[in-house]
Amino acid sequence: MEVDQEECSSSVLNPARSIEGYVIIALNVHPEASEDDIIDFFDEFGKVKNVQLNMDRQTGYAKGYALVEYEKLREAETAVDEADNSELLGKRLVVDFAFLEGNEDNIQSSNRERSRSPGGSKRW
Repeated sequence: MEVDQEECSSSVLNPARSIEGYVIIALNVHPEASEDDIIDFFDEFGKVKNVQLNMDRQTGYAKGYALVEYEKLREAETAVDEADNSELLGKRLVVDFAFLEGNEDNIQSSNRERSRSPGGSKRW
């Protein structure tokens, strides 16, 4: 079976480069995690350029996600592949690219797929 190369490339979603690098998102981050915990964990996969760990103002705990930026795509890909489904401070992380580029229709349908849940609509 022959696959049309142009058709494939238009349906693929690729990591999008931010101004200075590639941003990944780590979900299910332990509430007591610190920026240093995130940097130490993700430095294993490449040089971390920037980390954003949002904290709840009232409790002082992490909100459950972190954005990690790498300058090189290869390092970000390694982090996504190896850190996804791994444990940090006893919590299993979900790791993926934060921003994707590609065919706009595919991005919108991908977002719709993610928003579906058995109990109704879920927003990221």
